[in-house]
Amino acid sequence: MIWHVQNENFILDSTRIFMKAFHLLLFDGSLIFQNLFGKFPNEQFQRNLSISYLLCSTLCIPLSVEYIECTEMAITEFLLFILTATIGGMFLCGANDLITIFVAPECFSLCSYLLSGYTKKDVRSNEATMKYLLMGGASSSILVHGFSWLYGSSGGEIELQEIVNGLINTQMYNSPGISIALIFITVGIGFKLSPALLINGLLTYTKECERSEESSFDSNSPTPVVAFLSVTSKVAASASATRIFDIPFYFSSNEWHLLLEILAILSMILGNLIAITQTSMKRMLAYSSIGQIGYVIIGIIVGDSNDGYASMITYMLFYISMNLGTFACIVLFGLRTGTENIRDYAGLYTKDPFWLSL
Repeated sequence: MIWHVQNENFILDSTRIFMKAFHLLLFDGSLIFQNLFGKFPNEQFQRNLSISYLLCSTLCIPLSVEYIECTEMAITEFLLFILTATIGGMFLCGANDLITIFVAPECFSLCSYLLSGYTKKDVRSNEATMKYLLMGGASSSILVHGFSWLYGSSGGEIELQEIVNGLINTQMYNSPGISIALIFITVGIGFKLSPALLINGLLTYTKECERSEESSFDSNSPTPVVAFLSVTSKVAASASATRIFDIPFYFSSNEWHLLLEILAILSMILGNLIAITQTSMKRMLAYSSIGQIGYVIIGIIVGDSNDGYASMITYMLFYISMNLGTFACIVLFGLRTGTENIRDYAGLYTKDPFWLSL
């Protein structure tokens, strides 16, 4: 027992040291990772988003330890997946070329698939993970297809600013190819924002309602995993959206503003409508996060790159703290009662008023 406690403390201390060291390497302008051959520019916007992403991961680790301990799952692999996903997300926040923008989210996505199916002995969880994997693969295919149109239209450039220069030199900035690239990239990023949750939510209105509930990603994945992915995926997708739309599609601002407005409206309406029909507290928060990303998209639309999208980042920080705090309460309640049904929260004030005040 003593060895178990010491081993757990060692893992947590190692995790904290690793994240601090990585933070210093990435953000300290005097070190070699200041720009990494121009792939990661040293900008305030990139720093703010990376700090937000690092904050998400740091808060999710203590949220997960007690849950994993009580469910007797391996903590070492779990933390490894969390850290690897964090590296991918932080690289994405500062990506400056198409290759990194594609590879970094794949690093995050692969760990997301492994985390969502961490309860591998549960058949329903494996089925939900397979659905998540197929949707993630589809979104990556759509995204890279849009990148190929952008790459060809710019004359073979991969860096974002060089793509703009290439479009000007080739006079292709108003061509149909750019419109096709914009549509595919918008759909691909839209999938990254929360495709599995939204599609599963729409399926609840079909004849396969019960089956969708049983095999959905957010129902059968561990609660800390749902908390981690519901927040970090929004930060990562928002980072890629701001960089791609603001630089390569500078000449198509009206078009991508319209596409993001449609995506924001659908996210806010459908996400909240589906959330109020849920009977599980975890599912309700997972679907409500789709509505929250609609507000983040509004920040991208009306934001200004000159001030580093300050309003969007401010809202995201509040969203991170509130969402992870609520998920922490759900984890504690689930470990104490063994249920996540909303009806079981009835009368909680008389049973445990202190816990309810949290």
